[in-house]
Amino acid sequence: MKHLSLLVCVCISVLFLGKINAQTNPFGSEILAFEKTDSFYKPVQEQILLYGSSSIRMWESYEKDFSNRTLKVINRGFGGSQTSDANFYFDRIVAPHKPKIIFFYEGENDINAGKSVEKILLDIKTFIQKTKRLSPETRIVFFAIKPSPSRTQDFDKQKEFNLRLKQLVRKDDHLYCIDLFSKMLDKDGRADPKFFKEDRLHMNSEGYAIWTKEVQKLLKKWGL
Repeated sequence: MKHLSLLVCVCISVLFLGKINAQTNPFGSEILAFEKTDSFYKPVQEQILLYGSSSIRMWESYEKDFSNRTLKVINRGFGGSQTSDANFYFDRIVAPHKPKIIFFYEGENDINAGKSVEKILLDIKTFIQKTKRLSPETRIVFFAIKPSPSRTQDFDKQKEFNLRLKQLVRKDDHLYCIDLFSKMLDKDGRADPKFFKEDRLHMNSEGYAIWTKEVQKLLKKWGL
């Protein structure tokens, strides 16, 4: 009976700790999966890295969209993440690849979670600093926040963030911002649902086609 009680306590503790870990580290399984992949295949350096939240993770056509380029493309998006999460996992996910170019999407979840534009920009600056310490010549291309129809209540803060982000990147030749907010609105200035999935939050193939077009133009400009 004593041994049985001890076993029950151990099982409860494991379940409790597992629940706590899931709450404090909701991206743990995704991050471990990335690291497992990198352990099997030595990270390719000096290539293109897609990094950020679900808009990056759900870019299913990225291999085809970048297929005519000389640089290999790696997707390291993890859904639901915020800029602070991208910073937290930088050394584990970004650093091993030492990318030549990073295409980065964060900020939308931050604003929806109630963070101020100023706080998000501070986290963006931290991400830039981390990247420069890793490789001063790495280019970072920020995707400005997209106008998801399900988050119209955030549009004013999103527009402010996008404007401030563009002002920030103008100060550095290694930073760039792709702002397609206005191109994803309808003729009445409202979020156009044709670019989004049924959840009205994540982009469909038409939405990614807009991103891809701008990315291709930029890479061509850089001779890549």
